[in-house]
Amino acid sequence: MVKIFLVFLAMGVVAAIAFAITMNRLRRMKATYDMYAVRDKFVLLVANGVLNEDSPVFKHHYKRTNMLLQFAPNIGIDQAYKAFLFQTSNRKIDLKDAMEKAKEETDLILKSKELENPEISKAVEDYYSACMEMVLSHSSVTRLYYYAIKHKVFNISVLRKAPIGVQKAMTVIKISDDEREMLFERRNFAECA
Repeated sequence: MVKIFLVFLAMGVVAAIAFAITMNRLRRMKATYDMYAVRDKFVLLVANGVLNEDSPVFKHHYKRTNMLLQFAPNIGIDQAYKAFLFQTSNRKIDLKDAMEKAKEETDLILKSKELENPEISKAVEDYYSACMEMVLSHSSVTRLYYYAIKHKVFNISVLRKAPIGVQKAMTVIKISDDEREMLFERRNFAECA
């Protein structure tokens, strides 16, 4: 009787591991397809004449999308971080300075009048959602930190003790989430006004 129980227990553990691996792969593939869909939205906006191909909004997000997709579906935290910072080489940089520069550039793009168009604003918001999902789908540890902090299980100060890769990922996720929320609020405020 004990042997039968142990056999079923072992089969259950193997099935749970196989299920977890399959779900992780599916989540990564979905995140990749979502990013392709975002890129297609930007191209469609240009094709329909809603957005100009020379527009800073288009250039900025299209370039970032392509940088992320070149590593997909097996994008790592370092590749996502590089794409977020527009870093094309492997040279050493001061991460704080690079992050501030990327944030300033993104803030300029987000102040663009083009984002008053709901279609363009939605495409940019979808970009940030897809970016977050790509990062979250590739690291169970990052997902754990993200959801624990989001649901106030952990305090944000816990991140200081996390591995540097998790800190980088959480920085990308936090900025993406903040910018997505800002766009969402601005678009909904404009619709209500």
